[in-house]
Amino acid sequence: MNQVIGINDWYLFPKAVAVIGFQRIVGPALMGLQTDEAVCAAAAPEAERCVRALDGILGGSAFLAGDQFSLADVLVGPQMDFLGATPEGEALLAGTGLGAWLERMRARPSFEATLPPPQFRKAA
Repeated sequence: MNQVIGINDWYLFPKAVAVIGFQRIVGPALMGLQTDEAVCAAAAPEAERCVRALDGILGGSAFLAGDQFSLADVLVGPQMDFLGATPEGEALLAGTGLGAWLERMRARPSFEATLPPPQFRKAA
């Protein structure tokens, strides 16, 4: 669990999700900004490394820290949902165990109850 949280806090969120998510969703939806494709392209390798690492950690388990839902799932679920709403994230998650995990997370009532506002979902 601590390893997953570390990956999220040091790499996934600040170097991938925040960058790509801002460029593809937040900036255009809230500020009318154009997506900077070069910025997205520069962040894409970090997103790929994080998805690959987390997919490896998940392995065949139901959850990121094993067989029980944990803080790792709570923390990474929204990040993967946001990243998965971008073309980069959608491509990275396709066909992975992490993509299937994200679908299970999205089906949880608690996850659904905390989705971002509609304008963000529509922008994605």
